[in-house]
This record gives sequence, structure tokens and C-alpha cells, in this order.
Amino acid sequence: MKTKLVLLFAVLTAMAHAESSPASILAATAERAIERAALRTDAAALAEAVKPLDGALAQTPNDPALLYTRAYGYYASSMLYRRPSNPAALQKCFESAVALLERVKGDPWEAEAAGLRGSILGQLIGLKGGLAGMTLGPESGRLMAHAAKAAPDSPRVIMFRGVSLFNTPAMWGGDPAEGTRLLQQAVDRFAASDLPANGPHWGQADALTWLGLAKQKAGDFAAARAAWERALALEPDYGWVKFALLPSLGRGGQQTQNSATDAQVVADFFPAEGSAKKIGVLLLGGSEGGKPDRHLAQMFAQNGYAVLAPAYFRAEGLPDELELIPLEYLDRALLSLRRQANLRSESVVIVGASKGAELALLLAARDATVAGVIALSPSSVVWQGLPGKSGPTHPQSSWSLNGQPVPFVPYAQGESFDPADPRSIYKIYERSLAQKAAVAQATIAVEKIHGPVLLLSGSQDDLWPSGQMGDAILARLKTMGFPYPCEHAKYEDAGHTLNEYFLRGGTVEGNRTARQEASKKMLEFLAGIDQRLASTGAR
Repeated sequence: MKTKLVLLFAVLTAMAHAESSPASILAATAERAIERAALRTDAAALAEAVKPLDGALAQTPNDPALLYTRAYGYYASSMLYRRPSNPAALQKCFESAVALLERVKGDPWEAEAAGLRGSILGQLIGLKGGLAGMTLGPESGRLMAHAAKAAPDSPRVIMFRGVSLFNTPAMWGGDPAEGTRLLQQAVDRFAASDLPANGPHWGQADALTWLGLAKQKAGDFAAARAAWERALALEPDYGWVKFALLPSLGRGGQQTQNSATDAQVVADFFPAEGSAKKIGVLLLGGSEGGKPDRHLAQMFAQNGYAVLAPAYFRAEGLPDELELIPLEYLDRALLSLRRQANLRSESVVIVGASKGAELALLLAARDATVAGVIALSPSSVVWQGLPGKSGPTHPQSSWSLNGQPVPFVPYAQGESFDPADPRSIYKIYERSLAQKAAVAQATIAVEKIHGPVLLLSGSQDDLWPSGQMGDAILARLKTMGFPYPCEHAKYEDAGHTLNEYFLRGGTVEGNRTARQEASKKMLEFLAGIDQRLASTGAR
């Protein structure tokens, strides 16, 4: 009922303020649905939002409102493939959007299309690397300049220019201060009462988010908090803001984590709060790269567990792509956690999500001092890495040991990503598991783990078959006579993230329930290990 009322309101608003053509009304309605799905990273809702546009474009293929809005749908889809990172899918989304934007004619849509297209080309430079900047850079700049001249008051065009200046290195013409000024101008323009009724309207929450990032980088944490709280007021289910950005500021506007002082490990360290427990947590993120999101780390720290959250690729001094990541680097992360938290060698539990779960199980299987593992949306095998710019020509393992690739399952030949299918990536992984010889060679020897194992998965995971792989892990442990407690908790109506703020499958309510119940189960799991160590006098 609530969804119907929201859609009805969007239709009535479009009829009152936009052109009266059916295409314009449809575009305005679809735009709001696309934006909301993107901010919630809800792939299923996004796929539903663009379906009417595809049907309408089949009838009127050159309508500028429909072309632009469908291109925005592809652009919004790219947000789903940044976290977890999927460079090939991201590039397809960008290129599909550009192809449609090139066909948009007639103002105000043409100028808006130039701005969005210029922004996308700028992002493709970072994605493709190499010589892409030599060809795409000038074209991106030309489009941005044209958009700024044709639509100088468009808040989206101003935002694109601000983001570009904020992100571009100074040696290539970047200017963070000017970028921040433009982002503030975009935010102010979105709030103005004289915005034109005809044309796109999305982007206000994005502008506030980028302004907050700029303020945070400048050390103005109070202004960053204010911007992000405004973004959250616009969209209460905006997961990036609610679960990553705002928590990064802590309670008083200051950042709560400390950078690890070990120069060999890029990580954030979260000291235990209150009465410190006997164990610490090594927290591993997934294929998004960089340091893990802070909400889990803060939950553990607030319950008395010291946490080290390392990046293992896509951070300063680390590989750009998730290929052949040395396991020895994570050995150093374990040592860093034990040193900073003053823990005994056997007093660390590894917690990982998605690719981080694969890594957590692999690390624990070769390190007898690890006290236990929590694997969210786990994998039973080592997978091929994510090659990014280098392409899939020569598949490599995700991990290496002693300079050699860890045996892995390659992606099945002939499988390709379809940006119109939210389960396309899942299907690639599912079919790849049919390669029995490769699976047998790459199966993680979980029976070698020297401590309890907790597996958590969602029944509607649309990224990879974590439920199936979790069952395979549990079956192997039982077949091998695993002497420690092991459990696979599966949540109905939940997806890959087990979190309603970053949906990759499942329903909002199903993922909310999974997050709440999984959080409780993880804390109980850690408490059990801590009590066992306390009873043996370990510290």
C-alpha cells in the first residue's frame, strides 16, 4: 500500500509540474523509483523501475525524456557494482548509459545528458586506466563545458563539475577547494524554489553526500555530519550514509578509529570499549576493496572486542585489483592485531563477508592459532580474481602463497554479464561451480580450522550461491569429523549483504531481520569463544 501511494504521488507530481505528454509523466515517475532503488542498492527494485522505460522506448525510441531516464537507470545500476566491486559490470553499465545519452536531443534534456555523459566518461578513465585518459579526458572536458554553458543553473551539472574537481589530482587540473565550493553551490541550488519543472530532478542526496565527503576530507567533521544527516532525511534507507559514512564520524563528530601504525598493513584499529574481552577480531571486507565498512567493526568494539579492519587491495600501497593477493600480507595483519590489542596468539577470531569470507576460511585453514571463524555469505572454494582493467584474458587466482597462485575455480567460459539481469553475476558463479575438477582442486580445507565456525547466508542472495556453498562447507566439516561447533544459519527473504541498507537480493524486511538476528548470533558466538579462553586463563 505504501509503495502504491508513493508511486501515485510521483505520478500526480509529474502531471502537475512536467510536460503533459505520457512519456514525460512516465519518465518522472521512473526517475524517482530509480533514484530510491539506487540509494538503497536494491537491484530488484531497480530492475522493475526501468521496465516501463524499455517498453516505452520500443514505441518512441527517440523521446529525449525516456532516453535520458533510461540512461540514468544504467548509471544508477553502476552503484550496485561498486560494492562489491565488479569492474566489467560497471563498465557495461557506463557504456550502455553513454550510448543512450548520445541520442538525446532537445533542451533541457540534451544539456543534462551532456553533463551526465561527461561525468561518466571521467569515471571510465579511472576504470579503464592506461591510455583511456588521452581519448576520454578531452571529450569529458568538452561535454562538461558544454553542459555548464547550456545549463549553468542545473544542480546536477554543477555537482558533476564539483565531483570531478574534488576527485582529480592537482597535477591533472583538480582543485578540491573549488570542487567543494561547487558542491555547496549544487546543494543550495537543489534547495531552491525556482527549479524548472521540465527535465530531470534526481541528485539532491548525491550532492549532499559528496559535500559531506569533501568536508570530511578537509577536517570539518561537523559540516560533514550535517550534510549526511540532510541526505538521510531525504532517504532514510540510504545505506552508504547510514551504515558507512555517518558511523565513520563517531559520536562527537570525530573519527573513532585509529590508523594502524604498522607500516606493512593498511588498516583501521578499533580499540575495545568498556571491559575488554580475551579475544580480538580481524575483520575482512569483500570485493569492494579498501578498508571494510565500519558498522560491524564498531559493533564488535562496543561489545568489548578489539578489531583490526585491514584493506587488502584498492588502497594506498596495495594492489589495485583483487588478483594474487599474498596471504602473507594477512599474516602480518593478524600479528598487528595481536600486538596492538596485547592478545595471545590463539586469541583472534576472523570475520569476513563475501570475498572476505572466502579469505577468512582460507586463512584459518592454514593457521592453527586462529580461534574461530565467522563467514557471512561464504564461499566453499577459492575463486578466480577480479581482474578489472586487465580483463579476463589470463585468469588468475584471487590469492597467492609463497609467490604461487592458490588453486582456484575459473569463471565458466562463455558466460557474460547482462546489465539488465540483476541475477546475472549469480548465474555466472552458479554455472562455474559445475566445473567439478576445478572445484575439487580449489575447495577450501575447512576441516583444518582449529576452532568453531559460524556461517551466515541469505536464501535470496543474488550475487553468488552462498547458501549452496555454506551447505557444502557444513557437509565437509561433518564428513571430516570436525571436532568444534559449526553452524550454518540461513535467513529467508535475505540477500547477499544480510543488511537492509545494501540490498543484493531479498526484501527490506527480510534483510532487516537477518541483520538483527545475525548480529545477535555473532556476538553470542564470540562470547562463547571468549568464555572458553577465559576459563583456561588465556590472555
